[in-house]
Amino acid sequence: MNIPTPHQALDLTALPTGVPHFSAVFDAYRQMRVGSTLEVQSSSELNSLHRHLTGVLDEDFLWTPLPAEAGTLRAQITKLEAFHVCCGACG
Repeated sequence: MNIPTPHQALDLTALPTGVPHFSAVFDAYRQMRVGSTLEVQSSSELNSLHRHLTGVLDEDFLWTPLPAEAGTLRAQITKLEAFHVCCGACG
């Protein structure tokens, strides 16, 4: 698997929808470090993932927005959580 490095783009629009989509994003997110930059092309997809994570883990502020070019959303990872409490919907 391609492990994201700081400033590496994760193009969520290129991933399949449904469970494989969330599974792929979860896998990438889990392998990032605090301070890494998550960059995506779809703010709605990142917001969906954020809602899911905060709903399952009851945590907020998993990342903070960063300035980005038009059509891209960048965020810096501020917190990584143990995912053994996940509901399993992500894969």
